[in-house]
Amino acid sequence: DTSTTLVSSPIYPPDATGSWSNCTTTNDDDEINKNPRHVDERFTVVSCKTIPYRVKKNVFSQAPKVVIGVLSGAGGKGPTNRQSIRDTWADGQNGIFFLVAGSWDEIADEYDIKGDLIWIDEEEVYDGEKSVLTYKTQSFVSIVYDLASDLGLDISYAFKTDDDSYIHIQNLYYQLLEAEHELPHDFWGWCQRKKFAPLRDQTSKWPVSYELYPEPMYPRYCQGAGFALSWKFIECATEEHHIASIRFMPFEDVSMGMIAERCQIEPTMIEEERWIRHYRTDSDEEKERVREGMPKIDKSKLPRPDMNNRIVQHRIYDDWDMKEHHKFVLDTEKYNRENTVK
Repeated sequence: DTSTTLVSSPIYPPDATGSWSNCTTTNDDDEINKNPRHVDERFTVVSCKTIPYRVKKNVFSQAPKVVIGVLSGAGGKGPTNRQSIRDTWADGQNGIFFLVAGSWDEIADEYDIKGDLIWIDEEEVYDGEKSVLTYKTQSFVSIVYDLASDLGLDISYAFKTDDDSYIHIQNLYYQLLEAEHELPHDFWGWCQRKKFAPLRDQTSKWPVSYELYPEPMYPRYCQGAGFALSWKFIECATEEHHIASIRFMPFEDVSMGMIAERCQIEPTMIEEERWIRHYRTDSDEEKERVREGMPKIDKSKLPRPDMNNRIVQHRIYDDWDMKEHHKFVLDTEKYNRENTVK
């Protein structure tokens, strides 16, 4: 096991962030970290912690210029959500991988049959300061760099999203690979325009302790429903050992903002807010339910899908809702015609 300790001063300027604080390892790596247990097993390092991972290189070798990583749970709704994506927006696409952790035995068959999982040897924990999300996201960035370099792939972007999101692939590819932009898209998504202070109230949904993050401000970052990282970002994060050496931060979107600040990369807000929609209804009720960790809004309140000029629809309700969005994208006129209330 490894743990992290603070190496920065306990006194900070009012706008200081934790981006430049490093981790330290207190124990030698276990032997398991030096001897692969599976033909696909390799290793990466996140915040001083060596993490074994498995991915099929022959599948990764087919990745296009944009590699998509989808955070997904090994159990629970994870398998259903993954199959919904395979049946819809990932159908016929290469370079889309589901990032899972937990017990290898739980996902081994799916790994072998589907070939689209990236498994990291960490517990599937989503409990505040012990969350696995940062390990998944930063491992993904490191893995993209390592495999693209080994295989000689021309990767332009990595895009991170969640398994309750619908991604309009054509719109995403167009914005990243074809459209002209005034600002660089090195860290691009729904991004904070200014720094925010961490939440210290332990009754809030996303609190962080002073012990884990003593600095007074978070860096600017892009929210986790969907953000793109350029090869420039990926290369800096890995070659400069920022992923390996940065102090652990359990909120994966903030952690990527910390690495961006190290790489002197400014987050770029999407040009049109419509491109990324975080809520299914955008109602105050739904937002409160998410904020308070309450059950989902009633299904009867869902509006019709609308992916016109949109890239990400987050908080897809269920398998039916995912497929309704896909029907809309495949033939918008037909969908609107068949679902118009007369």
